[in-house]
Amino acid sequence: PISTINNCIDISNDIIYPSHKFATPDVFYRGDMLWSKGIGINSALMGAAFLKEIAHSDIIIDPFCGRGTVLAAANALDISAIGVELSKKRCRLAQGVNICNKINSMPASLKRSLGYTTPIIDHNFKNTKINEELNE
Repeated sequence: PISTINNCIDISNDIIYPSHKFATPDVFYRGDMLWSKGIGINSALMGAAFLKEIAHSDIIIDPFCGRGTVLAAANALDISAIGVELSKKRCRLAQGVNICNKINSMPASLKRSLGYTTPIIDHNFKNTKINEELNE
C-alpha cells in the first residue's frame, strides 16, 4: 500500500506529551527540525511509524518534501519514500539529510515505541546488515 503523510498528523509547538504516550495523541511535540518551516523529526518519525504499523504502508509519498525529513524518517524505518520538491536548493539539501544522530539520541522508550530493536543505520553504513553479510 502507498500512503501520504499529508494531513496525517497535527504538529504543535506548545503541547508536549510524555514519550510513553506518543502513540495515542494526534497532537504531539514536533521535535528537532532541520528547517524552521519543515516538519519536526519526532513528527516525521511518528507519522511514518503510524503509516507502517497501522496503515501497513510500504511506500510513503511526500508531495512537498522540502529538505527531506519525512523521506529520511521513512527510510530510517525501512519504508520506501518518494518525494517531490520544486526548489532545487531544497532538493540538494535533502540529498544530504542525516537524522541518524538525532534518532540515536532519543530516549530508549521512544525508540521502542517506534519499533527500534537495533541501532539505526548510521550515515557511514557501519551498522547495516549488508555490511555484516559482506564481512562474513
